Amino acid sequence: MFDPYAPQPQQSGNLPEFSVSDLSNALKRTVEDAFSFVRVRGEISGFKRASSGHLYLALKDDSAVLDAVCWRGAAAKLGVQPEDGMEVIVTGRLTTFPGRSKYQIVIDSMEVAGEGALLKLLEDRKKKLAGEGLFEADRKRPIPFCPT
Repeated sequence: MFDPYAPQPQQSGNLPEFSVSDLSNALKRTVEDAFSFVRVRGEISGFKRASSGHLYLALKDDSAVLDAVCWRGAAAKLGVQPEDGMEVIVTGRLTTFPGRSKYQIVIDSMEVAGEGALLKLLEDRKKKLAGEGLFEADRKRPIPFCPT
């Protein structure tokens, strides 16, 4: 895509010459224009919840990895508690960080990918809790008549 307002490259021989900043910013505009709203399916890897409330993770499949971030405001509205290994479908926009030549998806929403994935998540959690002995009969208490 040609941007008439972008700085024009220096002509040197047959190839135009860009500064690193000019090229990085042109790529940023191109990626953000072409992928301003996308849905991506992948498995969560390297999940981290920062003290600021932002979520950092990677989405991966069998042959690629996509870095992802979910800002605090959007993270508070997610209907899913992300975990490593969970297969999800996220909606957001692609952006680049020109200072490091990296791209990522900024997540607006997240959902578990399919019923099978949700059932597997519940079964895994049930196994974990059973391993901790939380379903043992001797741990059960009667429900009070009027709970406080």
